[in-house]
Amino acid sequence: MRQVFVVAFPVIAMLLLAAERAATVLLGTFPDRPEFWRMWLALHQLAGNFWVLVERFVAIPVFAEIAAIGVATLAVWQILARTKPVAVRFVANHAALLGLIVMAVAGKNMMVASIFAPVPVIAGFHLPVAIEVNWLQVAVLAMGLCACGHCHFLYLNASRRREREKALALLARGL
Repeated sequence: MRQVFVVAFPVIAMLLLAAERAATVLLGTFPDRPEFWRMWLALHQLAGNFWVLVERFVAIPVFAEIAAIGVATLAVWQILARTKPVAVRFVANHAALLGLIVMAVAGKNMMVASIFAPVPVIAGFHLPVAIEVNWLQVAVLAMGLCACGHCHFLYLNASRRREREKALALLARGL
């Protein structure tokens, strides 16, 4: 079960990218349905800028984008499920978390607060920027932080286990 939790976050991140493309297709097919607009807005705020860059550099149909993400998701799942070193999963989880954070920060609905009413953070330092987030971004980033914490726990336990095995081997040799 722990294996699934460690592998799940990068896969869910990639599935969210595919879901944004699917929501775009549904919105184009049924533009008068408010639930598709809500779904598309929530997903587009999270992953919209990623697809803008993809469309700028690679001109392929939306269905090909969804298929490519699906194949990549299956490949990532297989690679991460079969690898034994915790370090590979550690890197994959952190890459997915950083990618989602960058996508969330670069979202379309970013707003800049008035510079005349800055938010005080530390004495003498003012932060004039506010980030508007939706429920999906908060849920995904919270899940990413939980996966990150779990990965750190597994990585440190594996490191401690290796050190313990080295110490026992040295004691067994009499060194």
